[in-house]
Amino acid sequence: MRILISLFFLLLYFSCFGQQESKLKDDISEKDLNTINLYRTKIIQYINPNPDSAIFYSNKIKILSENLNYRKGIVDANYMLGQCQKRLQQNDSAIVYFKKSLDLSNNINYEKGKARAYNSIGRTYYLLGKMEASIDACKKAINLTQKFDDEGNLILADSHLALATAYARQN
Repeated sequence: MRILISLFFLLLYFSCFGQQESKLKDDISEKDLNTINLYRTKIIQYINPNPDSAIFYSNKIKILSENLNYRKGIVDANYMLGQCQKRLQQNDSAIVYFKKSLDLSNNINYEKGKARAYNSIGRTYYLLGKMEASIDACKKAINLTQKFDDEGNLILADSHLALATAYARQN
């Protein structure tokens, strides 16, 4: 079951960023974009069997993005580091990374990054038993999906599912 959930989050991740690649590549060179995409592929390959390797490649994305001042790449890296921590059941650490992703998304007005971060924060809070915080984060994610093209409505659907789970666990 955990593998299926992890695969769902990775599909969510790539749907969120994969559709935006052509718009984001103007910010960095084609070579750097290809390098980041290679690291993303490695993260997908390693997040379940070897999360430490996924963390290694997430950090490589973060370092390269910081060197290039590629802020959406930094948002991406923090999100993936959060997913890796969640996979390791280090939920408090995952929240820290998701909040870093959210803070930078707020600074650069990156609505999709905000929605994705709130979605992950909501999912992680309900794992920590913080239902009110989970419900609040899920509602914010749902509201944000109205501000951008949520390709396939994946963030919207997943946020509704997380919201329903938090409500069910609250009672």
